[in-house]
Amino acid sequence: MELHRQVGVFFAIFTLIMLLWNLATPLNPDHWLNIVEHSILSVLFLFSTSLKSSPGTILQISSLFLGAFLTASTGDMQPAGMVGTVGVVLTYIYSRFQAFGTVTVSIVAGLQFAVVIVGALLADYPPLIAIGHAVMWTAASLVCVWVAWVALQQFSARILKTTKEVHEINKTLMSERKADGTKKT
Repeated sequence: MELHRQVGVFFAIFTLIMLLWNLATPLNPDHWLNIVEHSILSVLFLFSTSLKSSPGTILQISSLFLGAFLTASTGDMQPAGMVGTVGVVLTYIYSRFQAFGTVTVSIVAGLQFAVVIVGALLADYPPLIAIGHAVMWTAASLVCVWVAWVALQQFSARILKTTKEVHEINKTLMSERKADGTKKT
């Protein structure tokens, strides 16, 4: 199964669970907003699994930013920032950790910055505080991307080292096989 389909199914299930939770907790001050948000997001994530890779990934990242915007507009900056961070990290993953991913991640991080500022201002945060939240959550997103990059580099280096060692062992075995005359010519 393609990565965007696996991620879409996971997020669809997660948002459906959140929808059920919100249906069970009507005393939440954002009850109806949460019900509408999680209903829309679960449908969008599920729909993204039926699309080809690029449209599916764009829909998923857009859905995450829609969720971040709606959450930020209620004043819940930590969950909004985390949802935006997932969107930025997912962009990096979907770009297959390539060099062009840096430009894409920068654009998406800029989008996260704008979404958090606008959401915070709609939630009546003072402009300086809104900017502070946007800077901090965007920085957190970029730190997460950096950590993913460092981990991937180390993981790749270990795989490359192991592959080279296996190749050397194979060369040694093949040369020994020739020396004892067991190889067919």
